[in-house]
Amino acid sequence: MSNEVIGNNLPSRVVDLTDQYTNCVDETFVKHSDLTLISNQDMSWDGAHSVRVYKVTTSPMSDYDRSGAESRASRYGHIDGLDATTEIMTLKNDRSFTFAIDKLDRDETQQAMQAATALARQIGLVVFPEVEKYLYNVVAEGAGNKPAPKALTKENIYDEIIEANAILDDAQVPSKNRVLIVPPKVYVLLKKSADIMMSTDIAQEKRDKGVIANIDGCQVIKVPESQLPKNFGFMITHPVATVAPLKLRDYKIHADPPGISGDLVEGRVCYDAFVLDNKVKAIYYQEQPDLSLKTLTIGSLALTPTFDGGVTNYTADTTDATNVITANAEYEGATVTIKNGSTVVSSGSAATWASGPNPVTITVKEGTRSKVYEVIVTKS
Repeated sequence: MSNEVIGNNLPSRVVDLTDQYTNCVDETFVKHSDLTLISNQDMSWDGAHSVRVYKVTTSPMSDYDRSGAESRASRYGHIDGLDATTEIMTLKNDRSFTFAIDKLDRDETQQAMQAATALARQIGLVVFPEVEKYLYNVVAEGAGNKPAPKALTKENIYDEIIEANAILDDAQVPSKNRVLIVPPKVYVLLKKSADIMMSTDIAQEKRDKGVIANIDGCQVIKVPESQLPKNFGFMITHPVATVAPLKLRDYKIHADPPGISGDLVEGRVCYDAFVLDNKVKAIYYQEQPDLSLKTLTIGSLALTPTFDGGVTNYTADTTDATNVITANAEYEGATVTIKNGSTVVSSGSAATWASGPNPVTITVKEGTRSKVYEVIVTKS
């Protein structure tokens, strides 16, 4: 406990909770986050913001020259030096949060809004999702095995996973502790596949980290689509490939600071994720086809904003009674359904407008996945 000057030189009582809650936070991550399943903490970041990783080459095997007949300096083989390169990893994400705990709220909630409770809530609902989403994106981006995008179905999902595991086997990736990451819709395909026998006898410790089954020796983790890269199919990875440091740098409570009756909480978290250059082959990432529209036109009407396949909401104005709607998907295997209100309109056909706003929806669908665009056409 210490005194700190805040605002107009008015002292407030400050409680530094970094030491008090660091162990609690670390334990929470270990027990309830899949962060520890798909990455490692093999490097120490204590007292450091950057670390250097030295990557040393190896020497090839050769036949021992027992008789000394070969003209070389050593009977063991040609003597070559080992090259060493350096990979520097610097934490890039220095994030913070702050909130106030009103004194009356704390009392009326029977102390439920105390520091430890508030910190746990912040970690579970805000810090966890942000850190894990960042981790998934880094691992997918750094994957050393990235086949062409492919539509996944209940008929082919098992073959794709087996093939991915075989590629990791050939790269000599350890078979133990491999993790299969899937979004919910792909998990449904796994359950519907006649070829897959999933083991669901999972230890509670693993369940707490998100493991829901085992397939072909991989621990299966189901992750919300919002946490994963766009068009995510599945990913098999081993924790040896990725380093994901997370440091609780600072966490303080200012008791009764100027302008607040209660506690002002401030926190700072520093984190990052790095795929090691010589371990990229331990990651296999299968993307699915992009379900964006390639083209969308409604007669000669100007869409606002200008059409972009990544943007899904538009407006347009017309004085015409009808306009021809044309929509084409990037992925040829997708189906495109156009509706003017509840009326289905074929691509290349005309839609009839009523006075006022007319909601037009364009749904691009492939298997269990879909992407919906909406255009509000206003007829005057």
